[in-house]
Amino acid sequence: MKSWIALACLFVAMAGAAHAESITLAVTLKLTDDDYKPLANQSVRLTFSGQDWRSPNAGQRVVTDANGVAHFTAVVQIDTQAQSRNVGMTPFSVPVRTDHLLIAAELPRVLSVDGHEKVFHWLYTENVFRYSSGETSGGYIDSIFGKGPQGRFDKQLEPNLSVVHMAQRTDPEQRAIGGDEGYVPTDFLLDRDDTDKAHPRWTLSLGFKRMPRPLAH
Repeated sequence: MKSWIALACLFVAMAGAAHAESITLAVTLKLTDDDYKPLANQSVRLTFSGQDWRSPNAGQRVVTDANGVAHFTAVVQIDTQAQSRNVGMTPFSVPVRTDHLLIAAELPRVLSVDGHEKVFHWLYTENVFRYSSGETSGGYIDSIFGKGPQGRFDKQLEPNLSVVHMAQRTDPEQRAIGGDEGYVPTDFLLDRDDTDKAHPRWTLSLGFKRMPRPLAH
């Protein structure tokens, strides 16, 4: 048991060492509906770690083509974080080093609130972790933000109705998001090509599926 504890402590020290670097990331974005049909001519703003992602002017705004796809490059920051992994087929797990990227996407959502159609612009964040094997984990919405009083995306929205029931929500934006996150990530592959050791090439395949509109609020 002591050897496992010592090993785990060693991995914590190795994987937890703070390190971040700025890289050029080649991004492929794809938007679909819930039947995986492409969403063309959709405007999306994407920001990443290393950028002021809560700012409404940060990152890059792109428009999807006829296939629901957009390509662009961005200078972002990759940092290292520790994530737990099982050791073989044993019940033990140890923290291992991963490359971490924060993704924040501003996506439009049209909903009916108080009898009126309204376009909401929410910022969806997800965290992606790449292991040395090339495997990527993450790929789910961590938080959703609306704009606060200063115009920044710092008002965290809560879609879980069990926290505050719809009928008790006074904020129209909170009522709109109640029980409806709007988008589900479908792709989150962060990859690194080390063919050129001096200039490794980073790529991100990113996808979102837009869910059907709920019943009128």
